[in-house]
Formats: sequence, C-alpha cells, structure tokens
Amino acid sequence: MQIVMKALVTEFEYEKLRGLTAPAPFLVQFHNSMVQELNRLDAIRYLRPKPGFGIESIRERDGSDKKFDLKQYVEITSDGLEYLKLRDELLTSPGIAIGDPVESRLTL
Repeated sequence: MQIVMKALVTEFEYEKLRGLTAPAPFLVQFHNSMVQELNRLDAIRYLRPKPGFGIESIRERDGSDKKFDLKQYVEITSDGLEYLKLRDELLTSPGIAIGDPVESRLTL
C-alpha cells in the first residue's frame, strides 16, 4: 500500500499539495511542467483553480523568473487533504519496510 500511495502523485506534485496546506504564502517559480502537474492534480480532484482563475492563467500572468504565490491560483480540495493524511499515515506507520528479506516477513 505504501508503494501505491507514493506512486499516486509525483514528488513534485506532492510538494505542491504540501505547500498549499501551509498557512504562509506558497512561493514558487514558474516552469513549463508546473502547468502539467497542476492540471493532473486538478484532474484527480486534489486541487482546483480559484474562482476567476484557470491553471493556464499562471503562465499568462506569472510565467516569468519571478516567484509568485501559487495560492493565488489554486487551492487544495478535501480529497487532496485526505490523500495527504492517508499518505502520511501509511508512510509513517510501522510495518514491513520495502526491501526487507522475505524470510523476515514469514510467520510460522
């Protein structure tokens, strides 16, 4: 299950979700793959554009080298918050570590 939770979103997408939950502004610098990451997170309903903004408007308004607050454009959804909660629980829960020898997992 840990593998599934980690693979569901990329590390870059995970960083976006995590940053959107912080109380402070989430300052990021535009890059072309950012729009793809945000569109994917929107498609799986982990974030949504804020009213009056679209994800493409990021490229139009802040597609430069200057940092901007991503929270102006998108917000995390309840599904996104639930994903982060489950991911944290699964990845910090004691259990079988990936790479443990099979013999150590067998009970007699």
